[in-house]
Amino acid sequence: MDNWFTIDHIDKDTHIISEYRHWEETHAYLLNGTERSLLIDNGLGICNIYDEAIKLTDKPVTDVATHIHLKKVFPAHRLNIHPEILIRMHNAFRQLESEGKLHYGSGTFKYKDFVIWM
Repeated sequence: MDNWFTIDHIDKDTHIISEYRHWEETHAYLLNGTERSLLIDNGLGICNIYDEAIKLTDKPVTDVATHIHLKKVFPAHRLNIHPEILIRMHNAFRQLESEGKLHYGSGTFKYKDFVIWM
């Protein structure tokens, strides 16, 4: 989809990549360092934000997520999440479901590598 992302340049090394064409109007941030670039959040997954990010830098891009939605993890295959953490997350969600806690407002559940807010 052409023109899905809107790019705002804060300075030569700081960019905001926004998805204004979706009602959530999400924002990701690309910070260009001396050796690498850091992509903070990875968008909705409707279009490939990584392809947009690499247009803004000549350095390798590392992705980090401030939060994730399990249904969007696998399309975002460039995130640096170890598979064993994904397995633990999957198991945690299954446990919450079996305990009847997989619904809005049921609490905050802290694990070794992640937190689930419901």
